[in-house]
Amino acid sequence: MAEAQQRPSNLPPGSPPANEGKTPAAWITMGAITLGALICAVGMILGSVPAAVAGGVLVVVALVLGKVLQAMGFGQP
Repeated sequence: MAEAQQRPSNLPPGSPPANEGKTPAAWITMGAITLGALICAVGMILGSVPAAVAGGVLVVVALVLGKVLQAMGFGQP
């Protein structure tokens, strides 16, 4: 039973951020991913390979952009 209790060395260093993930990096990343997925879906429905590929590329670029924005300090610490 004593093992179930947390020891002070196992506690997190501080309280988590209070922004609940609502940061500029998160909003921009999710907006771009949503747009890319929409473009990809429309391209698949219409049978347009270039549009489907462009949507997929936009999703990948959005993920990279999100990590860059987080590294620049616009995301959660």
